Amino acid sequence: MKKLLLTILCVLIFPLAVNAVNYVQISKNIESAVFVDNDSISVIRYAPPYYVIQCDERIHSFTMGKWAQITSQYLYDYDNQIIKKRYVSMKARKEDSPWSNPIKYTRIDDVSKNQSNWWIANYIFNKAYNMYFSPEVQAKYGAKHT
Repeated sequence: MKKLLLTILCVLIFPLAVNAVNYVQISKNIESAVFVDNDSISVIRYAPPYYVIQCDERIHSFTMGKWAQITSQYLYDYDNQIIKKRYVSMKARKEDSPWSNPIKYTRIDDVSKNQSNWWIANYIFNKAYNMYFSPEVQAKYGAKHT
């Protein structure tokens, strides 16, 4: 009986642990937390100095008790150090509810330095190319420390 119970618990808990590993917290504040799904990061365009990288982001709003999942594309101009964010789709849910149907978007926003989207853009650029987009972030965090 103990063996059966242990097996059931392992089967139920293991998928949760595996899924949790894929999401990395990028930022948090008093109202929300932002995560990126590492498994969703994919290079859409590689044409230096221009790049496009797509990823899924999850935003947890503690104040509203909601989650949002956004599929985004980050557009990079390395020479001019410009980043833009293209919203591809979004779905949402309350804490214990199923996800809504995805809504398609065509919106593109500028990404300002040191905002959450800027850190996401640097993070996914690093995951794709093993270096940060921003030279100052690369200088601070990109060097291997011995």
